[in-house]
Amino acid sequence: MLNSKIIFNLIFIFSIFSISFALYLEFFLGYMPCKLCTYQRIPYYLIILIGFFNIFISKYFKYSYLLLTILIFIEIIISGYHSLVTFEIIKYSGCESATLPSDITQLKEALLNNNLIVDCSNANLKYFGIPLSVYNFLFSNIFMLIIIFDAYKKKSKKLNNQDKKLIEEIIRVDHAGEHGATQIYRGQLAIFNKNTSFGKEIKEMADQEEVHKSKFDELIVKENVKPTIMFPLWNVAGFALGFGTALLGKKAAMACTVAVEEVIGQHYEEQAEELSKRKIKPDLLKTVKKFREDELEHHDTGVDHQAEMTTGYVILTKTIKQLCYTAIKISKKY
Repeated sequence: MLNSKIIFNLIFIFSIFSISFALYLEFFLGYMPCKLCTYQRIPYYLIILIGFFNIFISKYFKYSYLLLTILIFIEIIISGYHSLVTFEIIKYSGCESATLPSDITQLKEALLNNNLIVDCSNANLKYFGIPLSVYNFLFSNIFMLIIIFDAYKKKSKKLNNQDKKLIEEIIRVDHAGEHGATQIYRGQLAIFNKNTSFGKEIKEMADQEEVHKSKFDELIVKENVKPTIMFPLWNVAGFALGFGTALLGKKAAMACTVAVEEVIGQHYEEQAEELSKRKIKPDLLKTVKKFREDELEHHDTGVDHQAEMTTGYVILTKTIKQLCYTAIKISKKY
């Protein structure tokens, strides 16, 4: 499979071959280069220098690869321009009035004075009826497409890693959160009789949280996600929070529900938006949306039970919310 280093070496070897072939044509077969031909050699000379530099000092490969990409782009421009001149689509004034020496004396004089002009539009050498400048243009474009594809592949891989990280965070946090929620209701049910109308409502919410918990127990195994290291603490803290607020009375217990479910509902909404934006894990998105609806119902149940009438409601709910935010932040990373 192609990667940046293989691509670099491939272009490096091609550059050596191209320059060697051009010099062979010039000095052994007598094909004199036009100005645009010599210009096309410059990027290849530089690529060869960069290639040898990279052999001995490879730690700067990233910059070498960037320079190589720029040089290939320049090669596309020069060879493309020369191809247009060759087919007389455009004119290049630098060598359009070319005249060749008539004898060896004039040739020597022209070479010594560096004023030998070869017509850029006259392709003396063709393979299968195609000028060398066109071949150069085609190969340069192929190399550029390979470079672009390699960059796209790297970007896609990076995005996939980011998506994987997001999914792991979602499952880890929600797994901890749903376990904590079941513990809160267990703590409350330790105080309130589940056979009373109020106790039955708490039991109903607790049963829904059990469904949520079971789902994330399944997902954490399926997606091979490591649970938060704070998992045991959140379980104890959840039970203590439910038990403690229940001791303060029904309204305080419902104030706890309102605060917790408001944070969870908001958190689920943010997760749903992120999953929708990235267009990943539609099943997980569906689960998050469904569970968010359940949490908002729990929130409304708390409001219906006059949670806001609890003494010290603002301080109590703000404290609980802050605890939830802290737990979420820690569980995302650890």
